[in-house]
Amino acid sequence: MPQTLLGLLALAILTQLTFSQQQVTMKSYQNQLRDEFSVAASGMLMEAMELLAARPFDSATTPGEVLSHGFPDSTRFGSLGPSGAEASRACDLFEIDLAMCNDLDDFSREDYWWPAEVELSNGHTLPFEVQVNVDYVLGGAPDTPVSFETTNKRVVLLVRTPLLPNEGPFIHLERVIAYDPSKAVADCIDVNASVVDAVARCSTARSGGPLLPLPF
Repeated sequence: MPQTLLGLLALAILTQLTFSQQQVTMKSYQNQLRDEFSVAASGMLMEAMELLAARPFDSATTPGEVLSHGFPDSTRFGSLGPSGAEASRACDLFEIDLAMCNDLDDFSREDYWWPAEVELSNGHTLPFEVQVNVDYVLGGAPDTPVSFETTNKRVVLLVRTPLLPNEGPFIHLERVIAYDPSKAVADCIDVNASVVDAVARCSTARSGGPLLPLPF
């Protein structure tokens, strides 16, 4: 009987040690996966941020608006996020198409995750989801969102992957993008190069009313 009890005790201890070792191995594997996903997602997020920064700062600074009305100051900026038909458009976070979600904050939706993927060297892909949050901020206090229009927008990107279902967003990328009138003018001239007087019209500061009507 004592030998049986000792045997059972040894078996219990061995089972516990084996289980603990499996847990350590599994945790190590999960950490390794998380590190690999973090490397892939970091590059993808930096690309997304650069593409967002390349977009018009506001709906009032898109090439069509600047051509029609001149480049604006911050009093002409609109509210954040998509509006009207933009909210249901099939926009692509990784493609600049000024006909679809034409300024950077059109992607700002706190309840939506944009699909994304990273292609591996073997041809396989890793699926990710990206959330975009945009707020107006003051240049001297970029960490504090404000409720009024300014010439600075803070863009925050979060990423998660369905391959780690128990993980929430595991990478955070943040950048303050400032309104650059010269970029708005240059984009307007580039997109409307075939329009008569495009240089003069795109280079005019916006006043109280619209400039010349569009020739098309």
